[in-house]
Amino acid sequence: MDIVRISDPETLAALRLAFLDEGGAVAKREALAAALREYFAASIGTGLHAFGAVEGGQVVSCAFLVIRRVPPAPAFPDGVTGTVMNVFTLPGYRRRGYARAVMESLVAAARELGANRLDLSATRAAGEMYARSGFLLSPYCHMRLDMGRSE
Repeated sequence: MDIVRISDPETLAALRLAFLDEGGAVAKREALAAALREYFAASIGTGLHAFGAVEGGQVVSCAFLVIRRVPPAPAFPDGVTGTVMNVFTLPGYRRRGYARAVMESLVAAARELGANRLDLSATRAAGEMYARSGFLLSPYCHMRLDMGRSE
């Protein structure tokens, strides 16, 4: 297994769509794929960092890291934080350590980029893997306000 940084917008869009497919059918797939390619082309390396595990020439697991600056606080005195997104492993490759290896590379890169803290949202099933990697449950609840812009 090789851990690599992924910068190809087409590959990143395909991985994101596969991740979203896990939650159910993706509506307006072609429009979303085009929007994803545009986003990745503009964002990779400028706040977005993508990591993948490659086996047999294929990316079989991935994770995205979004680095951003926020107003400093005691937990992040430099105001640099990271958000982990899109941790995904192809079904035939799960429970073999690919996601763990990708996350180790992502965490190391976040440290190099100066992040004081990493946040992520996880399913309960994946929570154990993140806990083994040092992530703790936050005392804050995750909330969302739908602004009515999605279809």
